Order: sequence, then structure tokens, then C-alpha cells
Amino acid sequence: MKHYAPVLNSGDINLTASLMSMGIPLDQDSPCSLIERDNGRNYASFHVEGRSIEGDYQTKELMHLWKNPHKCENLAFDTLMNFAKYGKEFGAVKTHEWLEAAFEFIQDMNSGREFPFPKNIKLIPDMVAANPDNMESYVMAFVFNRNECWQYVRAVRRRRYMISHNGNHAMIDNDLPQHQFNELKSRLED
Repeated sequence: MKHYAPVLNSGDINLTASLMSMGIPLDQDSPCSLIERDNGRNYASFHVEGRSIEGDYQTKELMHLWKNPHKCENLAFDTLMNFAKYGKEFGAVKTHEWLEAAFEFIQDMNSGREFPFPKNIKLIPDMVAANPDNMESYVMAFVFNRNECWQYVRAVRRRRYMISHNGNHAMIDNDLPQHQFNELKSRLED
């Protein structure tokens, strides 16, 4: 696959879904890997292309804005950041909860104006394609892309093991033969 710029990593599913909603694709060869930590707090790392397909957005710049939302002047990305925050406050975890949060968020955003809310997540791509510049479409794309991220997480097997010892961190490839994996792990734990 042709990369648009260096691939970057994100452990934040909401940031990743927002980047995807801005047209920044996941790496097709390796969209996601699971990091298995020795403390049991495993996480997914999403591998995101360095810029949008059209070249309008640079991933690093949007990641910077995610950490500094007060600097964001892009209405679409600002809407996505606000929706991600709203969804967390709403308590959304599962896809149907994010859909409910999107419904309420869009109702508040539209102040009573009608919006063709999709009844099923599978209908979101058609709705977004029909209304690509609407802020509501960005919100719905977020819900769809967040669900896609979870599909990748479910499909990928654990490829890395992260061990922490005395404030230091090391990664071990789970594809190593078991005796090499165990030897490295034991050396790092000493």
C-alpha cells in the first residue's frame, strides 16, 4: 500500500475515530495491534496514515489540536472533539450507546431542526456520502469509525507484550519462539 506520509500510532480510540472521520485512513497493512502489558492493562494501538487521502489534513497537526482543543479553528474537527467529550460524559462505551449519544448531541446541535438520523449503523456511510459537509455527518462518521476500530481490535491477535520494571518499559514481540520470549521476559524482570 502507498503510504501518504509516515504512519503514526494512537492508543486513543476516540482520537483515531476522529482522524478517520477527517479522511485519514488506518494503515491497510497493519491497522491495529494489541499491546499486552504485564500489569494487565492491555490496550490497542491504531496505526494511522500521516495525512488524509486528499492531503487536506496532516495527522500530526490534528493530534496536536486534540491535546490543545482551544487552538482548533477547524469546525469539523472541533465538532468531533466536542462530541468525543460529550460521549464520554454521556457514559457511552458500546456502539449503541455512542449512537444514542450522537442522537442527543445532534438534537442539541440542531436546535430542533430535522436531521435524517440513520436507524442502523450500516446506513451511516450512505448518509455521510449524501451529506458530506454537514457537521452531523462528521458525528455519525465518528460513531461508524469507532465501531470499525473495535472490529479491528477484535480481529487482531496480541502481537506485543509490554513489561514495566523500575519505571522502565520494554516491548517483546509475541511472535518470538516461546523459549526466547520467556528468556527475554525473565531478563527484563530481574
